[in-house]
Amino acid sequence: MDSRAIISTSAQVVIDMTCYTGESLTQIPSAIKNGILDLYTTCVVMSKNPVPSHSSSALHDFIGTCVTSNDLTATVLPAMEKALLRSPEYSQVVLIADFLLAYSHNLDSVTFKKLLTASLNSAVRTNATGLFKILISKGIDFISVDGKTTGPEHRLTLYAMLATMPPSAEVSATVVQNVPQLLVKETNDAAIGVLVSIMAVHLTFILKANMEVPTDATAVIAKEMTNTKPVVRRAFVSIAGSALWNVDRVDTDAVLAFLTGIISALETNLKVVTAHPLTAAVGPLEGYVALALFMGPLTNTGKFGDVITRNASIEVLTGTQAKPSFVISDKIYQKLTDVEDELWLLRAANLSLFRLKNELLKSEQLQLGSVFVHLSIHSQSSEVRRVAIQTIEAAVQSLPQLKSAVVKNASVTEETEQPAPDNQRRCAALILCCGNKGEAGAGERDDQLVDLIVLAHHSAVCPPSRMLWIELCQKTGVDPHNLISRRVDQAMSSILTASTIDSKFGFADASYRAISTSAFVCPQNVLPKIMEQLRADIDPSKINALSEAEFGIWETPEGMTCVDVLSSQKGEEGPKKGKDADIARWEAELRKSLANKTGYGVKLILPSLLSGLDEKQWRSKKGSIELMGMMAYCSPRQLSLSLPIVIPRLTGVLTDTHAQVKTAANKSLKQFGEVINNPEIQALVPTLLKALVDPAKTTNALSALLKTSFMHYIDHSSLALVIPIIERGLRERGTEGKKRAAQIVGNLASLTDSKDFVPYLSSLLPLVHVVLVDPVPEARATAAKALGTLVERLGEAHFPDVVPGLLRTLKTDTSGVDRQGAAQGLSEVLSGLGMERLEGLLPDIIANAQSPRSTVREGFMSLLVYLPATFGARFQPHLPKIISPILSGLSDTEEYVREAAMRAGRMIVTDYSTKAIDLLLPELEQGMFDAGWRIRQSSITLVGELLFKVSGISGKAEVEDEEEVAEVAVVESSRRALTDVLGEERRNRILSALYLARQDAVNVVRQSSVHIWKALVHNTPRTVREILPELVGQLVKLYSSEEFEQQETASRTTAELSHKSGEKVLGEIFSILHTKSHSPDICTREGVCLMLCDVIESTSDAQRDGHENEIINMVRASLVDDDASVRSAAAKAFHVLQEHLGVKAIDQTIPTLLEALRQPGASSDTALQALREVLSVRASTVFPVLIPALIATPMTVFNARALASLVTVAGHALSKRLIELRDAIDEAVRAILASIEDPEGLNTLMLLFLGWAKSDAPKRRISSCNLFAVFCEESDLDSSLYRVDWVRQLVSLFDVQEVPVHTAAWQAFDVFVKSVPKDELESLVVPLRRTIESTGAPGRYVPGFSLQKGVAPTVPIIIAGLTNGSNEQRENAAYAIGDLVERTEESAIKPFVVSFTGPLICVATQATTYPLGVKTAILSALASMLERIPGHVKPFFPQLQRTFVKAVSDTSSAVVRTRAADALGILVHSQPRVDPVVTELIAGARSSEEEIAASFVLALSNVVKSSSAHGGIGDKARESCIELVHDAFRESHEDHYVQATAALIASLSTNPQSLKPIVNAYLISGTPPSALASHAIVAVLSPDSDDYLDPAATLFAKLGLLRSVALKVKESAANERSTISRPAREARDILKNMAVDEESLAGIF
Repeated sequence: MDSRAIISTSAQVVIDMTCYTGESLTQIPSAIKNGILDLYTTCVVMSKNPVPSHSSSALHDFIGTCVTSNDLTATVLPAMEKALLRSPEYSQVVLIADFLLAYSHNLDSVTFKKLLTASLNSAVRTNATGLFKILISKGIDFISVDGKTTGPEHRLTLYAMLATMPPSAEVSATVVQNVPQLLVKETNDAAIGVLVSIMAVHLTFILKANMEVPTDATAVIAKEMTNTKPVVRRAFVSIAGSALWNVDRVDTDAVLAFLTGIISALETNLKVVTAHPLTAAVGPLEGYVALALFMGPLTNTGKFGDVITRNASIEVLTGTQAKPSFVISDKIYQKLTDVEDELWLLRAANLSLFRLKNELLKSEQLQLGSVFVHLSIHSQSSEVRRVAIQTIEAAVQSLPQLKSAVVKNASVTEETEQPAPDNQRRCAALILCCGNKGEAGAGERDDQLVDLIVLAHHSAVCPPSRMLWIELCQKTGVDPHNLISRRVDQAMSSILTASTIDSKFGFADASYRAISTSAFVCPQNVLPKIMEQLRADIDPSKINALSEAEFGIWETPEGMTCVDVLSSQKGEEGPKKGKDADIARWEAELRKSLANKTGYGVKLILPSLLSGLDEKQWRSKKGSIELMGMMAYCSPRQLSLSLPIVIPRLTGVLTDTHAQVKTAANKSLKQFGEVINNPEIQALVPTLLKALVDPAKTTNALSALLKTSFMHYIDHSSLALVIPIIERGLRERGTEGKKRAAQIVGNLASLTDSKDFVPYLSSLLPLVHVVLVDPVPEARATAAKALGTLVERLGEAHFPDVVPGLLRTLKTDTSGVDRQGAAQGLSEVLSGLGMERLEGLLPDIIANAQSPRSTVREGFMSLLVYLPATFGARFQPHLPKIISPILSGLSDTEEYVREAAMRAGRMIVTDYSTKAIDLLLPELEQGMFDAGWRIRQSSITLVGELLFKVSGISGKAEVEDEEEVAEVAVVESSRRALTDVLGEERRNRILSALYLARQDAVNVVRQSSVHIWKALVHNTPRTVREILPELVGQLVKLYSSEEFEQQETASRTTAELSHKSGEKVLGEIFSILHTKSHSPDICTREGVCLMLCDVIESTSDAQRDGHENEIINMVRASLVDDDASVRSAAAKAFHVLQEHLGVKAIDQTIPTLLEALRQPGASSDTALQALREVLSVRASTVFPVLIPALIATPMTVFNARALASLVTVAGHALSKRLIELRDAIDEAVRAILASIEDPEGLNTLMLLFLGWAKSDAPKRRISSCNLFAVFCEESDLDSSLYRVDWVRQLVSLFDVQEVPVHTAAWQAFDVFVKSVPKDELESLVVPLRRTIESTGAPGRYVPGFSLQKGVAPTVPIIIAGLTNGSNEQRENAAYAIGDLVERTEESAIKPFVVSFTGPLICVATQATTYPLGVKTAILSALASMLERIPGHVKPFFPQLQRTFVKAVSDTSSAVVRTRAADALGILVHSQPRVDPVVTELIAGARSSEEEIAASFVLALSNVVKSSSAHGGIGDKARESCIELVHDAFRESHEDHYVQATAALIASLSTNPQSLKPIVNAYLISGTPPSALASHAIVAVLSPDSDDYLDPAATLFAKLGLLRSVALKVKESAANERSTISRPAREARDILKNMAVDEESLAGIF
């Protein structure tokens, strides 16, 4: 993936993450954005080469999202202007257009003008139109471009830009006003065409919008429609015609005014063409346009009757027989070539069809149909043909009676044996479009189909393989079988009539095909008719009476006389009498017969002739031999087929015992030689005949052919003799024969006439392909060259599948030999086809060379081996494209792919050695350090071969244990050769890489590099000194590599260099490293430190003597480097240095770092990071030195941070000082927090701690909680302003799942609550309750509350709010208790139940003094406790029961009463003694007012319902409840009381029999309607949950009264009182759903 694609992908990832809310994810950092813009302007906009479309569009998302108008103006636009001036030929205009398509902002006029002006440069003007179209879409309405045009091409570009502007009121008015003047003056035909299209579009827009065309514009158009200049006249006629033809309505004021202005011009146009149709200057176009407009738009206006009658009369449309109208004259329309002319002719003809429909039905002389036939079949424009077919179809639908006339005019009159397939298809389409499935009657449709039966079978219309007439029947919806059954006589009549037409017109053959189709679709009706006709036509007596002369006359070709008595030519006269005359006549007839004999005929007679050779009778044998000799006169193709069979058999009878047989055999063989016209082949006939007879002599014959120098073309007869031998040679098992045969095949392409040779390709090519995949490379090479020669000389048209077939072979999984042969053959074929074909395939070749499939990679890599060798110097421009895939192949996982890539690399080295230095060597240099050892091995091998090739140095040096010192002259010669070829710098670079590769981790890489080094270098110590700076530089680079193997290579090389180098070389190494330690490159500085480690390890104290200070200085400077990787490497160097130098290294390093640590600024941070690195490697030695300095009091902030940073890397050295450090830090923290005395400091601290508490990092949250707890313990400051914030934050942390976090939050909250005075706690109850409410989730407890004593810190606040707080605080305190119960595990809340329940009941007993909210909150809290933890509240049941009953009678609020009723029901779930409560509630219901009584009844219903958990209420209590219900039915009550009573009835339904009296009295059909009855039925039928209620389980079904109750519901639903009907309708809907499963409800609803 190239850098553009990588940057594009990276930008896309950032842009696509805009769905996240983090601001950092919705924008690209400015540094990255600037880098991407720099990449885009440098590599795309300023590219010196054509930019692929995928690269130019790769950054579209980035451009649309991130590029602003300032970026465009400041960065992108200058680059675009520069690129247009520098490299316009690389389609920079297209790149700019791509950019603007993605650019999401509008352009200002200045930018618009800059880009437009630059794009109008002559070199890029072809793309300027597309750019302009995009520019006007960027918010620019109009801008003028000053200056004069430079020529027609410039004007054409401007007009093309104008054509892209969409029509609008303002633009169109301007165009119509000004373009006519430009059009009159324009002389360029292309520009005139563009102006015409512009004018037509905008004039049409104005007319459609009913905008008045300017009077002067109309006048100019009318005037120029009669201009004497043909081009101008034609242009304005076209404009007026197109505008009027394309308007939707012609009765608008604008159209009528325009028509009035140009109508006289139209009359003039029509008169000119009518008078002189063949010599009109503009051609017939103006007449077609005028006539079409008169019969179309003008007629539709209804206002120009006189003009239309005068100009569109029948006389004008038809003309006379001597001078037909220009519309139907074939002399005129057959000469038309312009699409516009043909379209206007079609329009005029179509309108004439409707205007002349009566005349057309009366006369067949009007050849109007020929116009449609010509346009639909013979027009060169596919658009015209398509529109013509559509027009005819539409006309057939409207005027089906005219179809026969049109089709009759389409009769084929041309004599043709094999009509063009295109014309066949077009004629067929014309016939099919006459199929009418519309309004025509059945009889009329049958007549039309029968009339077309012969024409639909004509060879010019329908090929033999197509059933066109049946398709026509299907299209018209008529069954052909039924049609023939009905109209068999009519069909036979049409067919017989057609069979009598002159055969040259083709209708006779069409009639034969028509009768075949008829017999096929309806044999039972047609075959008897055929037989009847045959009997009538054939008279045996007349046929038998024909004489030989009459047969001779019949056989004589047309145009010749049977006996030409006037002929003066006399042929050679043979014997006229006797036996010889009979033989000569027989031979002549036989020659003629054999010359015309087909391959099938030869196959028929040849077995008989061959069997005749085995006859015992010599005469039979002789006759067969003579007949075989006559086969020499067969057609060349048949001769070639017969020779391999005939010649061996003839040769076999040469030794026959009978003399005449031998004589006949010799004569026959000579006859085969007599037909050979080529002198060279004639001389070889004996040899060739022997080869045909004896396959063993095939190779000799092929050799003779190859040795022959041909001065004449090989004629077809000679070719017939040679081809069988070549085919046999290609099939031979021996390589030599196949090579020679393949070579001859290639030569034959230039020695024969292509028409003679091409017929043999079908048999030769498969054999050549077989040789092409031969295991022997020489055979493959010869076959490949032969194939290339054939394609080059005969053209690719004769080999349509050669290139695709070879490409397919390259992609197959067959043997590698097949792919090798295909690669070699394809290279030769492409060489023959030329560079253009290669350039078209090269991208696919390169892509397939990197295919995921290894076999495909190997096949196309082999192709890269052969292509450069085949094309030679022509391939040189494409070498850079194949370098990358070759190098990739060198590291392939498959061995055979690597071998192919190596062959390709060697090919480049061998054939393009000089070019390879610039192209291949840089890539190979990188490959020598690649992470893959195979790439390293291959790169080193190719580098060696390239250097041996270009320098002339032998590569045959042997690897020995000791280096040999060559002679001085040889050494200097080798050195100069390398330097001259490569240059000093590159020579040093390559030798350094080879020296490093000698220490590679892989053995084969080491061996290859040692071999090459030995061959190139004859004095290693001297060479190392010469290349030392470059060698050290490469070592440093390898040390900073991320690859472990490269680091190992560098380490081993450094060790060898240090061991073998003297003091002088070592000093140079230290000097070079010192210089590189100050390099601006981070990797270089890092590599220096790592190399120092190995140098120190590999040298003795004596070697380092004098360099120690220099080494220490380098390490010390690197320890405070700005980059972390450099500091890490320096720490390793310090570790090694300390091991070898001991205390000296520490004394000269650590004090310097400590001093830097104390200095303010960035240096202290750097020193701290350096100390971290040092501690990571030498903690036990260095840490004791650092501790006293860092914990000295007073401890500074920086020291604290430094200590925190250093202890993370101190390791085991920290354990000895751990207690000391902990106490010091704790003391420091408490001192810091206690030292804060002012509000400003407090504010800063609180904001800091609160910010930490909101952090995403758990450790930061824990620190915040712990430090806040310390603050609460140590500080005496008034922090009341921050209490609410801490309540919210700490309680929120209770809901965090990490145990350390919510534990720390609980501890901090506990300390915090204890630090708050008790008289100030109630102020915290409101934020506490709201925070508790926001924690947790359904089905999940809050982890912090579920800790042991997790609720404890909240108890003081809640109790204070409940007992001492305001009404709002009391309400929130009560709700808080309920929230805590819901969010805390039962075991955790248990200890606090008494603490909460007692105050709640206490406050509830004083409820009369508190507002509604407090009462509701208390009841809600108590209900939650009863529902969640009933077992822990059980001791308070008596008090709770009294509290709830009392609350039910609360007169202040129905909400309180309802809440109390619900709570009482919950209480009864855990209270087995229910009857006393029921009695008390019934008493309350009877003694209270209506409103209060309703609440008592509701509470009673809840109690009765809940009592089912303990067996229900007692009988006496139930009777009291039922009596209460009876009383409710007898009296009138409010809605609340009614609903409560209904709920009570539903609660009592568990005992059906007790409710039967009530149901019979009030709830069945016939009982008086009431609201209570309706509500009661709904309550009983409504399930307690969303589950489906089985009808059989209802109270009414158990009593057997379900149907009666349903009838009651139906009656009540129709009641006029809404209080009765509304609940009844609800009950009705429930019963309807039940009716599906309950038969008793059937038919009620």
